[in-house]
Amino acid sequence: MKKFSAFVLLAALISTAAYAIPPCEATGCRTQTQGGWGNDCHGGNPGCYRDAHFAEAFPSGLTIGGTFTIQFSSANAIRIFLPAGSTGGSLTQNHTDPASTEAGVFAGQVTALALSLGFSDAGLPGFCDLGSLYYLSPIAIDGSPFSGMTVYELFDLANEVLGGNLANLPGGTTLSNLNDVITAINENYDNGTTDNGDLVCDIELAAELISFSAVARDGSIELAWATASESDVQRFEVERAVNGNWSVVGIVNGLGDSPVGHSYRFADENIINGTTYSYRLAELAANGNRSTMPNVVQVEAGIESALPTEFSLMQNYPNPFNPSTQISFSLPDASNVTLAVFDALGRNVGTLVKGTMAAGTHNVNFDAANLSNGIYFYQLKAGEFSAVRKMMLLK
Repeated sequence: MKKFSAFVLLAALISTAAYAIPPCEATGCRTQTQGGWGNDCHGGNPGCYRDAHFAEAFPSGLTIGGTFTIQFSSANAIRIFLPAGSTGGSLTQNHTDPASTEAGVFAGQVTALALSLGFSDAGLPGFCDLGSLYYLSPIAIDGSPFSGMTVYELFDLANEVLGGNLANLPGGTTLSNLNDVITAINENYDNGTTDNGDLVCDIELAAELISFSAVARDGSIELAWATASESDVQRFEVERAVNGNWSVVGIVNGLGDSPVGHSYRFADENIINGTTYSYRLAELAANGNRSTMPNVVQVEAGIESALPTEFSLMQNYPNPFNPSTQISFSLPDASNVTLAVFDALGRNVGTLVKGTMAAGTHNVNFDAANLSNGIYFYQLKAGEFSAVRKMMLLK
């Protein structure tokens, strides 16, 4: 078998570790406000930067929303929709008279954010690189459920809400609350002269979540999640929602500080067959800070989960382990599979699976009784799919 260097294996596992730093420096950076940048952006002025570069950033036009969509085919359509008064002017398709509705004003804010993201992604000078920044306003520091979400995550959520799906709104929040957050992002670098401090390059979370899944079992729903690292995690709170109403249904204590994280499981047995549930996690740090994680999974109770729809390699459980652990992976189709374990130097210390396996989710036991303490990597190859994860042996 081909050997993999430690560098290659480690490179496959690089994640976005979080560190608390001051708000990002963005001198001369600007964000698109809902009303544009004044009257020079309207009235057909060809010198308006937004209008002049719309086709460059959006060659196929701009569409926002989900089930209910708003489509802009030109800069002129944006100009009509976003007048200087900063309210939605006109919408087509499923929206009517938006200027007098909460949804219409919200649509204006989502459009403004879409412009900023689109211009930034197109590499146009002067626009902030917003997507990966985290939202962290003074309200958020006090426990806003939007705290810790990136601009891209908030934009995706805003499009869902605009499209009529409010199920993933954090518990106790409304369209109006999300509108305030999107507005704050749009106005964070107003005219390139003001940094309101609502956006930061990174935030410090006690746990870095790398996977979260829900599987329907006979009489229960089993949740599993894994972290890439943990520091001062006191506990996880499992939140469940039906029709958008979130409540805490379980508490799982943290397993202690770890540079490679831990794996967790929780079984929700207070369920009603035929009901679709949404789940998410909140972490409570030792200092009392509580952060709601943006990952949301849905599953219908009483219906055994169907065959997987994609290839995936799950985090081993337990992790760290002594001396054995379970490795799970999913195959949407029958595949030629190789599952192997490597040490930190890239040397193969065991091939657990080699051959054709049926579609479905498979669990393989790895016994490391003859190995020494340390970090190991396991790699799944299935057809053209390949994935690597790390685990820690502690005897």
